[in-house]
Amino acid sequence: MFKLGQVVWSSRGHDQGSFYVVVGLREGRVWIADGKRRKLQAPKAKNPLHLRPTNTVIDLSSVSSDRRLRTLLREYHAQREQLPDQKAERRAP
Repeated sequence: MFKLGQVVWSSRGHDQGSFYVVVGLREGRVWIADGKRRKLQAPKAKNPLHLRPTNTVIDLSSVSSDRRLRTLLREYHAQREQLPDQKAERRAP
């Protein structure tokens, strides 16, 4: 379902609403990084059910630093306020 380099959106947890890049897939978990809270050297393991994929896939060979990763994700963070509120969707009948 997820691919290496794919931009994903966290729909659950304390990082809900943040965008990340998939940097690893193993043990039934998706390993994600954003270059700020989660560096490339210390990615976060996340349950795939708590992530929503986007159609964008980044070539990981072009990401040599956390700064470059933050730059690539900047446009997604600007659009974060346009995403639907997950809590409001669950309450709707």
